[in-house]
Amino acid sequence: MIKKTIKTEMYFPVKIKYDRKTNCYASICPSLGVASQGKTEKEAETNIKEALELFIVAYLEINLKVKIPSPFLR
Repeated sequence: MIKKTIKTEMYFPVKIKYDRKTNCYASICPSLGVASQGKTEKEAETNIKEALELFIVAYLEINLKVKIPSPFLR
């Protein structure tokens, strides 16, 4: 069996909004239901990227099929 590593880029729309109650930026990816936050907008963006990566890796590790809408694959 030959094993290869193939790099694939995926794009998911993410919304980042400031929450006055918590004084933080909330970030959410509605298509996958993944959310995160950060004290700054940049931190919220970094955190949602990490959360998305962990979400996808976790699903792949437990052999579940991740249904990724084809417009997000490039």
